Amino acid sequence: MICPNCGATLNDDSQFCTACGAKLEPAPAPAAVNEPAPAKLANVCMQCGTPRTGDELFCKNCGASLQLIEPAAQPAASPEFPAPQTIAAQVPIQPAPQPMPVQEEVRPMSGPTYAQPTPGINPTFEAAPSNLKEFVQRFCDEKTQKTLKTSGIILYVFAAINLVFALLNGTLPLDAIILAGLGYWFSKSYSNKCAIAVLAYAILSMVLSLVYNGTLSGWLILILGVVLFTTTSKAQKAFDSYQSNGQIPMQ
Repeated sequence: MICPNCGATLNDDSQFCTACGAKLEPAPAPAAVNEPAPAKLANVCMQCGTPRTGDELFCKNCGASLQLIEPAAQPAASPEFPAPQTIAAQVPIQPAPQPMPVQEEVRPMSGPTYAQPTPGINPTFEAAPSNLKEFVQRFCDEKTQKTLKTSGIILYVFAAINLVFALLNGTLPLDAIILAGLGYWFSKSYSNKCAIAVLAYAILSMVLSLVYNGTLSGWLILILGVVLFTTTSKAQKAFDSYQSNGQIPMQ
């Protein structure tokens, strides 16, 4: 043993240096050298097929290595964290949720109702009447239709008669213009308001004729106004009922 302090040669079992008195540390034991595990050798050359006769590491015929290469070991899966495929295998696949069927709300029908079309026949739907004249022409009886149509023509006839008298007397054909306008209004709409206007015109004409001429004239127009008022009032009542609930009280 050699003293690390002064370099004196000492016995191997000395604990202190006899030259300088330094304490000696025992020499560390040599580290163990891990010798590699003996290689596994193939009994037959994998390249040329020559058999191995001794402990040679290379083929004596072609020089190829006879050592067997072992596959690398797979790391063991942690018990706390299993492999992904194990987790996927344990979790069942849930089917995708299907949407719930939506039930349509049945709403009550309002207004006019129409019959359902017959299968195999092309349905033809007509729009609901928008004014009194269309209602009369489609749903009222034939007598009502003829009365209102004829009354419109009579208004034009009265207008033509008054126009002739005005031209013969050289006066302003005011009555002819008023009657022609009322006739046009009534022929286009069968309006109850127009019937009231005809009735008011007839009463006013009779009063003026009685005051200025002392005679009672214009009673034919008064009769026509009464007929128009009663007929259009009945038709207007039926039309209002049709617009509110779809029923036709007057056939």
